[in-house]
Amino acid sequence: MKASALGTNVREGDEVVTTLVRLLGLCRDGVHGYAHAARLAEDPDLRELFARLHTQREASVLELEDALWALGVRTTGSGSKLGALHAPWLEARARMGRGDGRALLEECARGDGDAIYHYRLAIESMPDCDAARIVGEQFATICGAREKVLDALGEVRGRSSSTNRAR
Repeated sequence: MKASALGTNVREGDEVVTTLVRLLGLCRDGVHGYAHAARLAEDPDLRELFARLHTQREASVLELEDALWALGVRTTGSGSKLGALHAPWLEARARMGRGDGRALLEECARGDGDAIYHYRLAIESMPDCDAARIVGEQFATICGAREKVLDALGEVRGRSSSTNRAR
C-alpha cells in the first residue's frame, strides 16, 4: 500500500482505485470552485447557477467516495493543491472583471474543461466495471454543467456587446 496525495491508502497497481481517487480530487476541486464562485457572484442568477452546480458536484464526490469505500479504500482530503491555489486566482479575476460574472464563468468553464479531459482519459482506460458506469454518468453530468456555464457566459457576452453598441 502507498499513501496518495489525498491521504488515501491506494493499492499499488490498482488502476481503477488510482483513477477514482484522481477524479475524486477533481470533483472536490469543483465543489470548492463552484462554492467560491457562488460567494463572489454579484448576479443572483449566477449565484443560483453556481450553487446548483456546487450541489451537483457534491453528489459526485459522495458517489466516488461510496465507490472507493466499496473497494475498501477510505479517503480523506479536500481537493488538489492546484485547486487550493485556484481560489485566490478566481477572486483576483472576479475583482478585475466588469462585475458581470464573465471571469467567474470563464474560470468555471475552464475547470470543467479540465475535469472533462481527465474523465475522458478515465473512461478510455477503465475496464468494464461498476466504477466505469459511475464515471460515465459523472462525465455526462460534468459536460452538462459546462454547457450551462458556457450558455450563461454567452448571455453575459451578449449583454456586454449590446451595451457597448448602445454607447
